[in-house]
Amino acid sequence: MLALLEQQQQSVRARGGPDALQAFAAIQSHQGVITRARQIRREAKAGMARTLGQLESLPERDLIPLLPQEVRPLIAALVEENHALQVEVREKALRNERLLRQSADLMETFIRTFNQHDTQWLRAATPAGDTSLREAMA
Repeated sequence: MLALLEQQQQSVRARGGPDALQAFAAIQSHQGVITRARQIRREAKAGMARTLGQLESLPERDLIPLLPQEVRPLIAALVEENHALQVEVREKALRNERLLRQSADLMETFIRTFNQHDTQWLRAATPAGDTSLREAMA
C-alpha cells in the first residue's frame, strides 16, 4: 500500500493524469486485500486469546506476556511493525489527500477564471436578449 500511495503522490505531482487514475484504481483494489488481511489478523488474535484463556477483545500487547518466552520478541516485533506500517500508510494517505485537494482547488480556480472569461466574451458578442449562443455554450 505504501508503494501505491507513493506512486499516486508522484503521479499527481507530475500532473500525470492517466498514471494518477491507475494509482487510484490500484489503491482501491488493494484496499480489499488489506480488509481481508485485517479480518484474518483479528481472527488469529481472537484464536490466540481463546487458547490463552483470555477475552478475545484483549489487545495484542496484553496477550504477548502470556505467550511462551521464545516467541514473545517475534510476536512483539510483528505487532510493532504492523502498527508502524498502519501509521505510515495513514500519514501518506493524508498527505496525498491534501495534495489532491490542492490540485483540485487549483483546477477549480482555473475553471472559474476560464468560465468568467467566456461569460464576458458572450455578453460582448451577443445582442441583448439573444440567448441562443449562451445556451449553446452552457
